Amino acid sequence: MSSVERKLGSIENLFHIIQEFGGMIDVNIARIEGNVQPDILQKTLLLLQNRYPLLRVHIIELEDGAYFSSHKIKQIPLQVITKTDENQWVQIAESELHKKFSQNFHPLCRITLLKSSSRDGISEIIATFHHAISDGLSCLNFLENLLIYYNEILNKKK
Repeated sequence: MSSVERKLGSIENLFHIIQEFGGMIDVNIARIEGNVQPDILQKTLLLLQNRYPLLRVHIIELEDGAYFSSHKIKQIPLQVITKTDENQWVQIAESELHKKFSQNFHPLCRITLLKSSSRDGISEIIATFHHAISDGLSCLNFLENLLIYYNEILNKKK
């Protein structure tokens, strides 16, 4: 796949600048009943990343401004944490709101799976996006597609 670059528009650039100060980060949570398998979730993230171009970019700084670039982009990171407390998702979401996005080839999206310690418990998927590529509605659409694709992969595996 070839690398693409596009200069950030004025609003995207504003979001990029504000994000450097710890703002313009979008965090959404999906609560899921039952066992969530991290390996299937990672496959699902790869499918979504291949489907949506903005999930395959990071931001680079050049002399004439900031650009979206797909050069050497990495997979969407998935952090898996075993849940120790029913309200643990609140602390993780709060932490995500203040965590800047890395500029070394990481996409502008990251996922945390707060996995229930029991098979039939409730797990949370915490999706964090840089606001330059997503708004709240886009993130909810992402989570909906994530769950649809996850179920399709899970059903094919059975």
